Amino acid sequence: MATEKDRDGDHDAPETRHRVAAASKALRGMTEAIAGSRTSGGSDGRSGQAPARDRDQVVAEFVARQAAFAAARDAAKASAIEGLRTIVAAIRQHPGTGQVRRLVAFLGGLYNGPRFPFDLTELRSLDGELASACLDVLRYDHFSQAEVHTWGVIDGDELNAQLESYGLYYAAQQRRIGRELYRERFGEDGHPDEGCSA
Repeated sequence: MATEKDRDGDHDAPETRHRVAAASKALRGMTEAIAGSRTSGGSDGRSGQAPARDRDQVVAEFVARQAAFAAARDAAKASAIEGLRTIVAAIRQHPGTGQVRRLVAFLGGLYNGPRFPFDLTELRSLDGELASACLDVLRYDHFSQAEVHTWGVIDGDELNAQLESYGLYYAAQQRRIGRELYRERFGEDGHPDEGCSA
């Protein structure tokens, strides 16, 4: 689980610089190898290969892409945290409603998608503000910086309690048992009609 320091993002800049430097070094090595193979195989000008790109240009483009990625991630973070606050406030203030069940299922899908699969068409049934909040959360989650329960809004204990109270753990168990029974009956290859239209 992430620490408070991790959530505040204090470590992002040095870690990002370190990753970019390491990637740049690896990329320089690859471009040198590529340039060497091109010059050795096509020095007579008849090879038909394009000339090797300047190594510094390749590295500069890579670093620029990394910087753009970091800028997009940072721009999405504030909206995502606010969106998650909106979602969690709705869950706490209106327990037992259909919208809250969908919101809990949405967070479960972010938390552990294979165990708690979420049907995105469920977002259509949410109020506009809540649907927008979910999209803001998804936009930041795309960058895979940290699990949703480490963002400082809802912790793992509360999220697990919500998942249990809305029957999502029970549904996950049913799916697991169903898969086991299916394999026992039809084997690993499945039923011959699997995937065919009725």
